[in-house]
Amino acid sequence: MGLFRFVTIDRCGSTNTELLDHPELYPPYTALRALVQTAGKGRWGRRWADVGVDQGLALSLLFPLENSEDPFRIPLLSVLGVHRVLRRRGVESRYRWPNDLYVRGRKICGILNEARFCGEKGLFVTGIGVNVNQQEEDFPPEVRERAISLKMLSGREEDPGRIAGEVVDEIEGMVREGVSRERAVVSLEPLCDISPGEAVTLRLPLNRSVTGLFLGLGSRGELRVKAEGRELLLSEGEVERVVR
Repeated sequence: MGLFRFVTIDRCGSTNTELLDHPELYPPYTALRALVQTAGKGRWGRRWADVGVDQGLALSLLFPLENSEDPFRIPLLSVLGVHRVLRRRGVESRYRWPNDLYVRGRKICGILNEARFCGEKGLFVTGIGVNVNQQEEDFPPEVRERAISLKMLSGREEDPGRIAGEVVDEIEGMVREGVSRERAVVSLEPLCDISPGEAVTLRLPLNRSVTGLFLGLGSRGELRVKAEGRELLLSEGEVERVVR
């Protein structure tokens, strides 16, 4: 028997919000896919482009928050799981810290992680968005030049439901195997879309930013950057721009 209970619904605003707002319907280890998602969320309050039927994948996995490592480990496993599913389709995606996958400099997958606490009990959800069958004109104008889909790469339509099942299987396999945060980092570091020594601008909390040289990933998934004459180990923020 699988660890996850797979549920598909016709429509919702956000699969993350649907899971967290309705614990009576969705116990931990529920994998929820929406055929249509109308209010998907991205990092920093941004919106993920709406997902129409058979266009993209909107999938969220709900976990019990059992230890302090899970909020850091689960996102890494999610990125690895999607990467492996894309690779089976001949697509070599690259890891953009902290939670995205890019192909040819364009985003094909974004992952948003959220936690919620009720007393001593906590829930953690990882929301996975994959561009599957969109054409360039299907994306909003503001992201059209920065997004790419499987169909744009191969010219073939894919079944988002099948991709969802494969992603869940990959993540479940790693969870059952007990893949650690450190082991996930070892797998992800060679997939980074930034090379050591390249200059990057990073967006940080509280409307701050820093530009420095990318050094690699820390042993626990942090971003190592040399800026202002010293090495920084960042656990929050995102890569805003790669200076090439």
